[in-house]
Amino acid sequence: MSVQYAVLIGVEQSDDLPPCPFAADEVRSLAGHLEAIGLGKAHQVRLVGPAATRSAAESRLRRVGQSLRPADTIWFVFAGPAFREDGRGYLACADTLADDRTATALALADVLHLLTASGATARFLIDAPGLNTDELADLFPATGPHVAFTASEPGQPSHAAAGRRLWLQLVGDAIAGQAPAALDLGRLTAGSLHHWATKELPRVVRKVMSAPKKQTPALFGPPDAELAAVTATPPKAAAKLDLKQLKRIVFRGQSRDRVKNLAGFQKTFKMPESATPSAQKWTYRLAADDVRHEVEETYNALREHLGFKRKDLESTVGNDGLGFIRTPTFDFAVSVSLDPDDPTCVIWRREVSQVTDPDVLRSDGFRRVFSRSLDTLEFGFEKPIDVEELVDRIEDDPPAGTAVRVASDASSCDVTVQGFAGRIHVERASLRIEGPPGLTPDSLVEQFFAFQSRFGGRRGLPALKR
Repeated sequence: MSVQYAVLIGVEQSDDLPPCPFAADEVRSLAGHLEAIGLGKAHQVRLVGPAATRSAAESRLRRVGQSLRPADTIWFVFAGPAFREDGRGYLACADTLADDRTATALALADVLHLLTASGATARFLIDAPGLNTDELADLFPATGPHVAFTASEPGQPSHAAAGRRLWLQLVGDAIAGQAPAALDLGRLTAGSLHHWATKELPRVVRKVMSAPKKQTPALFGPPDAELAAVTATPPKAAAKLDLKQLKRIVFRGQSRDRVKNLAGFQKTFKMPESATPSAQKWTYRLAADDVRHEVEETYNALREHLGFKRKDLESTVGNDGLGFIRTPTFDFAVSVSLDPDDPTCVIWRREVSQVTDPDVLRSDGFRRVFSRSLDTLEFGFEKPIDVEELVDRIEDDPPAGTAVRVASDASSCDVTVQGFAGRIHVERASLRIEGPPGLTPDSLVEQFFAFQSRFGGRRGLPALKR
C-alpha cells in the first residue's frame, strides 16, 4: 500500500541573502491544502522560521527518507532564499552563514537523494530564486519519475504581496481543488498544473502589484506525471447584493447649449476664448437664474409626481453653477460649466445619486420627472470587478449576439448586446449603462438586470437581486 509523505520548509531570512517574505505562513497554508489530497498531519514534517536550521532539516529529511518505501510518494516544499555555486544549487536555512554557505545550506541534489534512495517518487515545489536550471533538468529528466516545479526562472523574482507567496498560493489552490481549470479530466498532472499556473500568475501579480517584474514558473520532469486525484470544489456563490448594498447608484445626463442662450447673457458681452477659472465664474453668474429655474421646476415636479411634501425636500442654489435637491430617497444635482473644447458653449450635467429605495427607480413618477434628462446609469461596487476575468469568461462562453472590446491594459471593457442599442462600460470599480436618446431611467435599470442575468455570478459580476 502506498503512502504519501511531505517535508515542508519555510525560511524567510538567511544571512546576507535576499529575504523571502511570508514563506512561513505560505508553507503552513500549503500543508493544509496537502491534507485535502490525503496527506495527513501525521505524515508531514514542517520546519518554518528560526526552527528551519540546517541540522534540523537534515535530521528530518534523513528520518523521512528511512521511512519511505518504493511505492510511496514524497512531497518536498521549500520557500526561502537559494543560491548556486560550482554548478550546484543550495537551499538556504535559517542559520546559513554568508562566509560558509555551502557547508551550512542544503544541497538540492543531496535532498533529492535522501528522499528517493528507497525508490519513492518525489514531487518538489520550490519557491527559491537562484537555483541552477541545468542541474534541475539533470536531476528531474522528462523521462524520469520525479517532478520539480520552480516559481521562477533564473534572474527573475518570485513575487510576494498581501501576506502571500503568489505562485505557491496558486499551487495550493490547485491542489485543494479550488482551480478546476488546472485539472486534466479530474486529474492534477504536472503539465496541467504548470500550464494553468503559468497562465494565471501574471493576472494575480497584476492585481496586487503596480509595477511587477516578469516571473515565469518552470517545470522539470514528465508533464504527464499525475500529482493527485483532485475533486474540484464548487465555485463560491457570488455575493447576493441588492441595490441598497451597492456602494453607489448614479443616474447621469449631459447636454450642451450656447452661452448666448443663458438668461444672464447680454448682446454686449464678449465671448470667452478659453475655459479659464475666471471665465467659469462669469458663466456661473450668467446661468444663475437658469439653475434656479431648473431647481424650482424639479422641486415641484417631485412633489407632484412622487408625492413628496414641502418638509420632505431640501433645495439649495449656489454661486458655483450648482443646484441641489435632497429628498428622502435620493439626491438630485444640476450643474453648468463652460465646455473646455468650445467656450462658446456650456455643458449641463444632471445627476441622481444616493438612492436608498430601489423601488423608486422603477416608479412612474420617477420616469415622468427624469425621463428626458438622464441617459446613463452607473453602479459603483464595494469590491473591485476583475475585468480580465469578466472578459475571459464572456469570451470562453459568449452568449449569442454579444461583442466585447477591452482596453489593452484590461482596465475596462465595453460590451454590446444584441437587442440593446446602448453600451455597457465596465471598469474595476463601476459598471455604466449608456442608453440611446429617449431611453427612460427604468429601462436603464432593466437593461442592467438583463446584462446581470447573462454575465453575473459565474461570469464575473456580483449578483444582484431584483
